[in-house]
Amino acid sequence: MSTITFPKISEGGVPDPVQNPISAYMWADAKRNAKDAESRARPLIRLWDKDMKFIGRIGGEKSVDIETRLHDTGTGSIVLRGSDWINKFLRTDVRSNDDLNITVDPYPNNRNWRWRWGGKVTAVRNVRTEKGLHELHFDVAENREHWKHLYFAATPWCAPEFQPLKAWVLPGNTRTIVAVTGFVNLARIFYPPLGVIDNFVNPGAWLKPLTDGRLWSPLGWPIQMQFVNPLTDISRFSVLASRWSSAHDTTEGMLKDAGCNVRAYTWLTEDEDSPHPELAALIGQEAARPSRNCIVLAVEDQSGVVGLTGTAIDGAVNLVAATADDLISEILYEFRDADAIDPRTGKNVPPYVRDFLGIAPIKPSIVFRDSLDQSPIKSSERAIFKSKAKSILAGGKSPGWVNQLQTFGIKYGLSFIQVTQAGVYAFGTGGATGPAPIGSGIEESYQGQFDNMLLAFMRNTDPMREIAAGDMGYLEYFTQEGGGTAYTISSALTLRQGHWKTRPYQSFKVSIWNRRLYQVYYDFDLGTRALFEIDGLLYTDQFTAIRMHYDESTPKTFEVTIGTGSEQENPMGQAVRTLQTMWSAIGTLFGSNDLF
Repeated sequence: MSTITFPKISEGGVPDPVQNPISAYMWADAKRNAKDAESRARPLIRLWDKDMKFIGRIGGEKSVDIETRLHDTGTGSIVLRGSDWINKFLRTDVRSNDDLNITVDPYPNNRNWRWRWGGKVTAVRNVRTEKGLHELHFDVAENREHWKHLYFAATPWCAPEFQPLKAWVLPGNTRTIVAVTGFVNLARIFYPPLGVIDNFVNPGAWLKPLTDGRLWSPLGWPIQMQFVNPLTDISRFSVLASRWSSAHDTTEGMLKDAGCNVRAYTWLTEDEDSPHPELAALIGQEAARPSRNCIVLAVEDQSGVVGLTGTAIDGAVNLVAATADDLISEILYEFRDADAIDPRTGKNVPPYVRDFLGIAPIKPSIVFRDSLDQSPIKSSERAIFKSKAKSILAGGKSPGWVNQLQTFGIKYGLSFIQVTQAGVYAFGTGGATGPAPIGSGIEESYQGQFDNMLLAFMRNTDPMREIAAGDMGYLEYFTQEGGGTAYTISSALTLRQGHWKTRPYQSFKVSIWNRRLYQVYYDFDLGTRALFEIDGLLYTDQFTAIRMHYDESTPKTFEVTIGTGSEQENPMGQAVRTLQTMWSAIGTLFGSNDLF
């Protein structure tokens, strides 16, 4: 009797390449073919109603063009034939003011909330083309738009009519404070007790909190903040301060400085795992699963910084080291190597302090090289911009002490004249009393007419740039930033801002083919740091946009963008903003006039 021998399986169900090399090769080849087929497969597009209840599947679409962006809302469009069932459905079965939602699973056989595109239909257009064909156009916006429509209240547990705190101030590591602030402000909208208390004069907002029992649990909210474990959060320490400003505007600069971003994931009850992985690690997958289809706003750390302890303490160390690096980069600005790119920000300065402390960003493992044969780089752009001015001017007002000293001297002189004339009058009349010849208060005739005439403007010329630009370089640039006052600490920073804006710099933007070495969502995602080659040099930046599009003549194509093609922010500005935020937070916490 013959026996059947099965290939020896190693860990993970993969054939052992040593014991069964042929089986291992066949397994790897089959996996590659499956991924190739999946990358070309038509995505699964589904339409959902205003409460994320399933309506139907969209098929036979003429074109799809959707995008996800790192620090902003991705938009897109979906074009359907006029004969599609959705056209009649929109005319007869749904009201025009009812919201519609869209989900797009790029890999229909491997659906997952991590790479599902979820958005809202912002406009529906019934179009008749020049060829006489009827089409239905959906304008869609990614669910990250919800982050722009959430406002951080000064006192989120009280009604807008009663705000005892003048500002919401929360220090801590970036991911933690953004997630906590977002959670608290979502609670004032969805959690029933707060939803009623915060709207005691707005009964129109009582409907949901009083009728939907799922809202008593944060896992039942339609919009949720992804849970962040504050003990293991190693993102940079910062301070969040807000007074009824949008979440996007409040956190944008802070998140960019810390190498973090906010993603909006669309989770469906069909998904296998919880959208709160850090919570699931504490209480289990089943307990951490939401009870409904929902949108999960996640604060992610994509800085690549490795902490020393793996705890929240690393956030403070990162803040000190990163701020020191930003200040050092300004000192070495004119003498640095233009091709030594900072792995965190793409600025051409190495992270000296963080490298010394052992917390410098790790080198990315994903590399795209611009080889001659089958290059994964679809298009690339390295732009080198020349300087715009040799000299920087700022100001418009004299320093306060100059105006005050000048006013004091003039008024003192006028008052002295008045006293002298009064004495002369009294001497001439034999001591008789009476009005002064010119009247009392002559010093008040001066009303600051000579203010802002002395030290009102300042000018700075960079000798290194003067030499580099030559005789034909652009001469001057007047910067309007700051308070417009010359010869102050603020004006020095204003000059530096103008110097930075007019500097020569370089920027990068690269588009990558999908499935050329790496596959989108499997090997990398939005925000992942990668190395890319331009002109024989390797640079580092994040994936800043992922765009999927196809139509009747073009197969499903992913366009992945690295970098933004715009100039980097002034590192001195980053350092100063961090210090200003910390100082303002201290003043707000300890100054009773500011807090209450």
